[in-house]
Amino acid sequence: MVSAGSLAPWTVISQGSAMDYHQADILDSFEWSMRHDGDLSSKLASGKVKELTSALLLALKELDSIDSSKRACAMLLKILTFERSMPDEVVACLGEPGFEPLVRHFEKSSNVQVSCSIANAMGMMLCSPKVAELNSVLVEAQSKKFLSWLSSVVESKGTQPTELVAALVALGNYLRRNGNREAFVKDKSSILPIARLLEKDYYAQVQVEYHTVFVFWLLSFAGSKEQNAAVEEAMNAAEVPRRMTNVLREVTAEKVVRVTLAVLRNLAKDQFGDVLRREMIGAGLVGALEQLCLRRWNDQDIRDDLSELVELLQTELQVMSTFDVYRGEVLSGALSWTPAHKDETFWRENNEKLERNNLEVLRCLARSLHESQDPVVLSVACHDLGMFIKHHERGRQ
Repeated sequence: MVSAGSLAPWTVISQGSAMDYHQADILDSFEWSMRHDGDLSSKLASGKVKELTSALLLALKELDSIDSSKRACAMLLKILTFERSMPDEVVACLGEPGFEPLVRHFEKSSNVQVSCSIANAMGMMLCSPKVAELNSVLVEAQSKKFLSWLSSVVESKGTQPTELVAALVALGNYLRRNGNREAFVKDKSSILPIARLLEKDYYAQVQVEYHTVFVFWLLSFAGSKEQNAAVEEAMNAAEVPRRMTNVLREVTAEKVVRVTLAVLRNLAKDQFGDVLRREMIGAGLVGALEQLCLRRWNDQDIRDDLSELVELLQTELQVMSTFDVYRGEVLSGALSWTPAHKDETFWRENNEKLERNNLEVLRCLARSLHESQDPVVLSVACHDLGMFIKHHERGRQ
């Protein structure tokens, strides 16, 4: 780590830019106090935040070196987290360009660490009600660039775990505001890249799993009937209940289990309808919960969520037919040797139902054969297609 004393003063590195000596001196003074654990209250007193923020935004706009960008980001984040009111004060300083001094770094910076810090700050700022006072068209365009950059980080195979965590933290900051959650779920494709982080390739990366699940926890708080419907559709399309059921089976970290249960409990409530509950049942969540109930949990939240979730799913099971349960299992892709698969009576009575809804069950079985690498899933799918042919009226033709 470079010591504070060896850093070039802002009064030096800003020469030749649009930043004047007074603004550079403000940055030097604040950075010195920040690095030497000085009293920042006087630096952030009423009237001084605007001067300091304006100087930082100018530094981020004018100076392109990685070092100066890192230092400016560190100061900006320090201001934003100093008090709860700070994001409002900082946003009030943005003016006509909006978030442009920050957004430009998503397009020009080759340093992911700098861009992650920028995204973290921007996520906090976009939650401020003061954003409503800015040019709405401009902010919407800048927000899309922010989300697009986060998506690119999440989807890139070369992204390091620390970078993934930083991107997820920034997204979590953004999603703390209900209006932002509503905008995010409107684009159904935005959920899937996040959901893919719940696959087994990431199970060993506890921090990645925790912050991924935390993003879904934030999304599970919807503010309107339309938003509930959008969340339900997006979660179902991305197979979030199935993926989270697998997380509960494989990840033992208590903080991941706690937040995962909280998400599933929220999604299982009546406000989201029965689609997600049935996908949970189809994915084998009831069995996974039974195993979790055998463990001794010190966390009361975990015990409460387990109890409530079991009750919600048992209630749903009571109104589901045997075929409903089977269909949910097939559509979830989490096939296992549950009783229906080898029940001849089940196949005689329900054979024609597999052709309903444009052959959705048969298509899912076929997709499992093509896409799954799990030997149990493959054997069950092959068996079920054979049983369908065996009991179909034209199966031997």
